[in-house]
Amino acid sequence: MMNSRRCVRPEVVGALCDILTPYVCCEYIFRLSGVRERADKMVYAIQSTTTSDQAAVTKAIRAALGDAVEPHDVTSAFKQYLRGLDQPIIPPANAQAFKDALEQSRKGDTAELASAVASLPPGNRVALQVLMRLLFQVSEESKSNLMDARSIGVLVGPSLFREDPSTAAVGVRQHSEIITALIEHFPDIFESNSAEWAEFVDPATGKTFYSNKIGNYTQWDVPKVLRPKVTSPPPKTVHTEEQTLPTGWTSITDTEGRLLYVNTETGQTQWTKPTMSTIQSHRSSAPPQKPLPKPGGAPTPPPKTGTTPTPPPKRLPTPPPKTLPNAGPSSPTLSPAEPARTDSPPPPPPQQSTTPPISPVILPHPETVRAVSPPPRSTTPPASAPSQHHHHHEHHVKKPSTSKSTKEVQPATTPAATELPATQQPTTVAPPVAEEPPKTVKISGWMFKDGGGRMKGWQRRWFDLDPDRKTLTYSKTSGSTTPKGVITLDQASVTNEIAPGKEFSFTLRTPGRDFHLQASSMPDQQAWMHALRCALPKS
Repeated sequence: MMNSRRCVRPEVVGALCDILTPYVCCEYIFRLSGVRERADKMVYAIQSTTTSDQAAVTKAIRAALGDAVEPHDVTSAFKQYLRGLDQPIIPPANAQAFKDALEQSRKGDTAELASAVASLPPGNRVALQVLMRLLFQVSEESKSNLMDARSIGVLVGPSLFREDPSTAAVGVRQHSEIITALIEHFPDIFESNSAEWAEFVDPATGKTFYSNKIGNYTQWDVPKVLRPKVTSPPPKTVHTEEQTLPTGWTSITDTEGRLLYVNTETGQTQWTKPTMSTIQSHRSSAPPQKPLPKPGGAPTPPPKTGTTPTPPPKRLPTPPPKTLPNAGPSSPTLSPAEPARTDSPPPPPPQQSTTPPISPVILPHPETVRAVSPPPRSTTPPASAPSQHHHHHEHHVKKPSTSKSTKEVQPATTPAATELPATQQPTTVAPPVAEEPPKTVKISGWMFKDGGGRMKGWQRRWFDLDPDRKTLTYSKTSGSTTPKGVITLDQASVTNEIAPGKEFSFTLRTPGRDFHLQASSMPDQQAWMHALRCALPKS
């Protein structure tokens, strides 16, 4: 007869998930192992309870945890409990339905996965939904805990299935993919039925919360299935340039990308976009035109002497031509082929310029240039563009000195040289600020410590560094007032010596013993080594 204590119990899964919910942001949750003794104590407390009341089970587990709740201890107990069940949450009889639905889930279709979930026994279905909800919340905080849906699927998948040993390698990969899909599409698979939700109002705050009848959990956020569907507005009609112009007008682009508008009937061109209002105002102000002669009739006689002929149509002025970048007063300008102006007098003939040629400026020798880090590139100016060189360095060079090392940079065409005006003198760069000595840092966290003996091995301990007292204490739990040991740092040193097979480890040397410590990641290792070196006495 199957032991009822080793069957799937939704109240146990719910109690463990309730304890872990506040710690979903914990780094490497479900990946790092906790203390074996504490995990065994929690599993024993779970198996000792016979009630189906989730609150009572939660109370029993918290009693086994004690005052300090370490999430890695709880996750270790969670996985140990799942692996010790007589039948997994997803029984072998239902596993094939999940494998068949896996291919459709890869294409984004979760209907078959939802059907596979609905085919589970009622207790297993509730337990799976509650567990997947927790794992979905963990994956939503992947930036903080560094655990995405795929990583969680690899770690938790083997605890939810039982596989034939002959196909274990293929089965583990499929199990991981199935759990990953269940996590990623959790709202669509488990919470897609609006009838499973009930809405309540908290009498204390007046806020609305929602209860799931299947999973027996509550939440403040509106479930996805109950959110109002937002209908996207109809796409706006995008009119092209030709569609927005009046009849008879078109637009062309010149070599510089500017739009020129042309009237195909009259040949008129202009730079401003024509509209119906401007065309009507132009027609009302234009003088009346004489009717054209009829075909075969007498030709129109020439105008009488003394009469004023009709002036030609005016055209809009040409926009000012663009100037080449960094060009001087005598540099050529870019002007596209455009209609000539008829409403302005012709330009006067060119005159000889009486302005003396622009003289080059005196720049400091490249050896006098000093820049703030990072070091600048080569400061040797090009021989053909002195003005550009001055523009590039006007904020990065010292004030020109009168020493002999200062050289004059001159173009080949102008031998004269003048100094810069007072308003254009280069500014002086302030020297870099001296680096302050490192400050002491208080740091605490979990690390593994070599026990120093063959039987003790590596043990996970909570470390607290006190740079004022020059001590490093370690305890079994965080916040403990009775540490397991105290390391004095008066004559200690920190080295990069790595213990064999222990990544991210380092060595703290003291006169009496060498302590081999292992951090959980490279940034943690660097942080601990830096803090310890800052706390060491200065020789």
